[in-house]
Amino acid sequence: MAFTHPSCLSSVCPSLYPYLKKRTYQSSAPEGYTYQSSAPEGCTYQSSAPEGCTYQSSAPEGCTYQSSAPEGCTYQSSAPEGCTYQSSAPEGCTNQSSAPEGYTYQSSAPEGCTYP
Repeated sequence: MAFTHPSCLSSVCPSLYPYLKKRTYQSSAPEGYTYQSSAPEGCTYQSSAPEGCTYQSSAPEGCTYQSSAPEGCTYQSSAPEGCTYQSSAPEGCTNQSSAPEGYTYQSSAPEGCTYP
């Protein structure tokens, strides 16, 4: 039988199995959304777009997207229905839309949305 040939089991199947195992997990976005997500080791990525909006985020090699708040502060990034985006920090905290050294941060809203 061709499927149980030793050469297949020893060379092809073992090399394809990790690839197929990785491909079993897919992130799909709801209809009308565009969702792209990839973060290198050691980096975290979270993204969400309100209804009717398209959210894309890209960064150069090294890290995709990082959103962090100073110690003792909370950072929330959310947009309600209607595509308005507001970013504020608690009293006594500073909210900066800047990236650490070696990273770039770009943020844009699609047509019909507002981003202060």
